[in-house]
Amino acid sequence: MITGIRTTPLVPDTTLETLWNCTKAHYGLTAATFLTAAAGIPISKTAVGAWVHAGSSRTTNVASLVGMRFFPRTLIRQPTVARLAEATLGTVRVFGVIGRGIPFVAVGLAVFDLVSIGLCAYEAKNGR
Repeated sequence: MITGIRTTPLVPDTTLETLWNCTKAHYGLTAATFLTAAAGIPISKTAVGAWVHAGSSRTTNVASLVGMRFFPRTLIRQPTVARLAEATLGTVRVFGVIGRGIPFVAVGLAVFDLVSIGLCAYEAKNGR
């Protein structure tokens, strides 16, 4: 006859309720959160009258559109920075560089968020 050995789990029992409470506490949902999210929603370039260059995306977002219309600055006055931006991100527009750099920043922030929420849930379950 084979009998099992009882062990205590090494991973604490984290419930969805604990994770949800930690997530709400971490993000603190505000109006600014919703405005930022709305600024990133893709919209058709032709619907807003922007030119669709050959080989480029057919969509843009509100933040990029505001940058194109009201802040058409480029990095031409800083030739070294302009060459670096053109080589790495494919644009010399200031808002274009910001828009194309956002995904890299988002990955770093997502890792931070996951670790922070995980630590909060771990501490909540262990009474700290």
